Amino acid sequence: METLASQLVTAPVIGAILLALLAETALLAALRVFAHRGPALGSTLAMGLAGAGLFVALLASLLDPPRPLLVAGGMLLALAAHLVDLRLRWSGR
Repeated sequence: METLASQLVTAPVIGAILLALLAETALLAALRVFAHRGPALGSTLAMGLAGAGLFVALLASLLDPPRPLLVAGGMLLALAAHLVDLRLRWSGR
């Protein structure tokens, strides 16, 4: 018997979530650039990239065969974006 988690944690579902995350990030960035509303652009991009890096790593681990270099690359992207986000928050920008 399949669990709900085993049905949801599949490459197509994770890919769709990744696309939704990227679309949300692009929408928030456009809102900031064109309407001058919403969160700061740097913060939006840093949070979006951190999330995207994690989802890329998860997606790469679900591929058959798994892609360890892509997993590591996604995790490094997420780490770098998270550190940028922390820096922006601590500097008050």
